[in-house]
Amino acid sequence: MEPLVSVALATYNGAQYLRDQLDSIYNQTYKNIEVIVCDDCSVDDTVNILKEYKKRYGLKFCVNEQRLGFVKNFEKAIGLCKGDYIALCDQDDIWMPEKIETLIKNINGHPIICSDLILVEKNNNVVDTSLYRHVDLRFYSQDQFKYLVNSNFVVGCTTLFQSYLKNYILPFPENIPFHDWWIALVASTMGNIIFYAEPLVRYRYHGNNNSKTGKRNIVNSIFEKIKEVKEKMHNNFYEEKKRWLANIYKSNIFSIEHKKYINTILHIYVDMTEKFFPVKASILALKHRKYMFPRRGPVKRIVFTLGIVFAGLFRLLDIYSNHMGKNSKFIMDKQRN
Repeated sequence: MEPLVSVALATYNGAQYLRDQLDSIYNQTYKNIEVIVCDDCSVDDTVNILKEYKKRYGLKFCVNEQRLGFVKNFEKAIGLCKGDYIALCDQDDIWMPEKIETLIKNINGHPIICSDLILVEKNNNVVDTSLYRHVDLRFYSQDQFKYLVNSNFVVGCTTLFQSYLKNYILPFPENIPFHDWWIALVASTMGNIIFYAEPLVRYRYHGNNNSKTGKRNIVNSIFEKIKEVKEKMHNNFYEEKKRWLANIYKSNIFSIEHKKYINTILHIYVDMTEKFFPVKASILALKHRKYMFPRRGPVKRIVFTLGIVFAGLFRLLDIYSNHMGKNSKFIMDKQRN
């Protein structure tokens, strides 16, 4: 008998595209599937659609008593899966009919496999026929764990993973940003992440499609990185990332070697957020630039590292300028009085 594949779907106010997604699941060439849906207190017609598909196909769903957020909602859905394999599913995409069958044929005993995807607009018009042609394919690298500590390159809706991973990924650590990132990170410690180079999902893109292209000189690149780092500091991005890394460091599933690398990257963000001139962060970032800035060429990796250095210096100058401005105002006010 064919292995059972569980499809874990997290919904929230997804009525507009949910039927497209569910129809594409139930039209799979691979038939031995169960669909597990956790709804996160939708207020649109989502639950009625789920009831309809439960009656028609035997879909299983539950409605949360209170909002969990999409990460915890996926955690709950995965926990309810009974299959030999688990496929993650968004509420608004369209799966190619052969998606599950193809991934099962190509996983070959590895913990997880993912595919390319086609990027489409809300109305299903194609924006791009491949996501990964724009990305350095680190799937073939021996350092997948190191890349993943720094940034995610696995899109959840394209993945299929073996159910034994549940024993290691659940419960999710607190404050992790993305469920697919955590699953891929853990899987990378147990074997290779396999990449199937053909698109098996039409991934609905809800943002705008404007992108700036063209070559930039090194000076402009440095100032771009300075601006990016300063904005992320202002928006507490690095504080958040520091918390993510601190939480996953506490996990007992990682080896000493894995924890050592997590701790190294954690120290970069500690230095960046707690010191005005992050010398240690800059040195470590320079050493690990291959993994921290994987989508950049060798020169731009160095440029981006310099951006971290100068961003810290500019942050110090900003604080100094603000301090001097306040002092000047105080002196002028005293002179007026």
